[in-house]
Amino acid sequence: MRPLFISNFDRMKQFIINVLKFSLIIALSLFIGEFLVRQVPNPYTTKNEWLSNNGDRISTLILGNSHSFYGVRADLWPDSAFNLSNVSQQISYDKRLLEHYLPSMPNLKTLIIQVSYTTLFDKEPEESDEWWRCINYQIYMHLDKHSFFSKYNYEFSYIPVYASKLANRLGLGKPSLLCDSIGNGLGYTLANRSELWQETGSKIAESHNSCIYTDRLSINLSNILNIADICTSNNIKLIIYTQPNWHTYRDNIDYNHIKNMRKSIGELCTHTGATYLDFYESPDFNERDFFDADHLTYEYGAVKLTKMILDSIASINK
Repeated sequence: MRPLFISNFDRMKQFIINVLKFSLIIALSLFIGEFLVRQVPNPYTTKNEWLSNNGDRISTLILGNSHSFYGVRADLWPDSAFNLSNVSQQISYDKRLLEHYLPSMPNLKTLIIQVSYTTLFDKEPEESDEWWRCINYQIYMHLDKHSFFSKYNYEFSYIPVYASKLANRLGLGKPSLLCDSIGNGLGYTLANRSELWQETGSKIAESHNSCIYTDRLSINLSNILNIADICTSNNIKLIIYTQPNWHTYRDNIDYNHIKNMRKSIGELCTHTGATYLDFYESPDFNERDFFDADHLTYEYGAVKLTKMILDSIASINK
């Protein structure tokens, strides 16, 4: 029986060694991939590097989600402006980014914040289906909200995006979503627009309707109020705006939430002295201004909206 025991023990020992070897290979592959993925240019690294080196030049800062990332052109500002918006960026992260970068922006005079249909009713980013976007803030903008060992500190925590970025780094995938040197989102041009862009309205609206959490209203308003307090303490003018949407989107959302948003933002502005610019149903935007039913084109819609915001600010100043 002794030889048989030794034989079984040796087999188990070899099995454990093989498992450890395989695990080591997988771990090494993930960390090598992690290193490669972190070399891929992305809007978060671009914005962090620019602000770290040029923050003292900024007099106007733009915050918000994809609406302002694609819809407000910092390069058209008469003074030095920077677009710190990101895709699916929620108001709690707007506040964190402002707190994080404000010390490097001693000459900031105006803050532009975008509020859309879902802004006041969003969950915390970590609680949403797009929790993986928080990884970008942790790694590339050094917000340090989460611990070193949390899933938010590693790109490979979310394999679909990790694999896509790795393929891009190895020259096998599509280019990453990019922005220009002052933060404007690129790619939403008329030439790149789908022929079915109007039909996107109902689908996008359905997706946004499913992301309305009315119990989040007071929390998100509190975040905006905190932003307003920061502005007041630092003598910064706060401008809140809502961008236009195409009618195929507007026709499919719950209009009661739009009314609630307008009422809440209006009361907040009355209380804080901030200014609200509402372009949601503006008749001044036509078909060529929209990339899809929920976003503006870079060369037309974003130019028009930026000029309208600038004109409104000029009128307020007068």
